[in-house]
Amino acid sequence: MSSDSTTADSVRQPPPSGNEYDSNNAPLDPSFYDVDVEFLSKLTGITDPEELKQHVLRVQAEAYAVHPYPCIKLFTFARTKINHYPAYSQLLKLGKERKDVVFLDLGCCVGNDIRRAVLDGFPASRIIGSDLNPGFWDVGHELFKSTPGTFPVKFLPGNIFEPSFFDPSTTPSENTPDLSGLTSLIPLTGRVSAIHASAFFHLFNEARQLELATLFAALLSPESGSVAFGSHIGLQEKGLRLEVLQPGQKDAEVRMFCHSPESWKEMVEGVFGKGKVDVWATLKEIQRKDYVKVNEKAKFYMLVWSVTRL
Repeated sequence: MSSDSTTADSVRQPPPSGNEYDSNNAPLDPSFYDVDVEFLSKLTGITDPEELKQHVLRVQAEAYAVHPYPCIKLFTFARTKINHYPAYSQLLKLGKERKDVVFLDLGCCVGNDIRRAVLDGFPASRIIGSDLNPGFWDVGHELFKSTPGTFPVKFLPGNIFEPSFFDPSTTPSENTPDLSGLTSLIPLTGRVSAIHASAFFHLFNEARQLELATLFAALLSPESGSVAFGSHIGLQEKGLRLEVLQPGQKDAEVRMFCHSPESWKEMVEGVFGKGKVDVWATLKEIQRKDYVKVNEKAKFYMLVWSVTRL
C-alpha cells in the first residue's frame, strides 16, 4: 500500500509490516458474495438485488486492483463490523455527549464502518478516516455513490509508523484542531475520543503490534470514557499462524503473528498502564469460505477487543 495512488506498482506494495502476511492475489470468486443488502441499498439507492450485486462486483474488482486483500475477495468491505462490537454504543454516546469529540477510523479501507457510524448518528464533521491507500477511499465513494461534497468526512492518507504522519512525542495541544485542515495525525496527539481499527493489527509482527499500541495510547484522549476498539485475527495461544489458502501455490502461504486474549491484555496494559484502562478481549470463531475449501477442520478466530480509559 502507498500514499501515492498514481501508479499501479505503488498501490500494490504490501504494508511495511515485518510480518509475512499478505494476500495471495487469488482470483475473485463471485460465489463468496455476502453483503449487507439493507445497508448498501439505503446508501446507494439501489433496491433491485441483482442490480446491487452487479454494482458491488464491479466495485470489488476496482478495490482488488488497489490492493488484493482477502477482505476484498470475501466482500467484507460491503458489510460492517463496527456496529456489532460492544464498544459501539460507547462510540455513539461520545458522539452525542462529548464536546469536540474526535473519532478516528484507522485502516478505514472504503469507509464502510465510518458510514455506518454516520448513519447511526455520529457527526460526520467529527470523523477522520485514514488508510495507507487513498485508492480505497475513492472506491468507497463509487461503492456508496457519494462524493466528497455529499459525504464530507475528512480522509487522511498516510502511514502511522512514519514520524511525518504521526509523532507520539508531540506535546498535545490545548485545543482540538480544525479537522478539515489536517494533513497528518500529529495535531491529534491526545485528542482522539475514539479509535476504531479492524483487520489492522494482524498486518504486523509482534514488535510492530506493540509499537502500534503505543501509538494508539498517544493518540487516545486521557479523558475517562475514551475508547479504542476493533478486531483482528487471533489465536487461542499467542504465536505464529500458518495457513495455506491454496495448495500448490507458494505465494498462498500465510504467516501471521497473532495474539491470544490473554497476551493482548498483557500487551495493552503494559502500554497504557495497569489499572488505568479497562481491557476487554475475546475470541470469536469465524467461518471463512476460502479456508473451508482447503481444510474443513481449520479454525479461524477473530480477536474482538476494546480499551477504555478509566
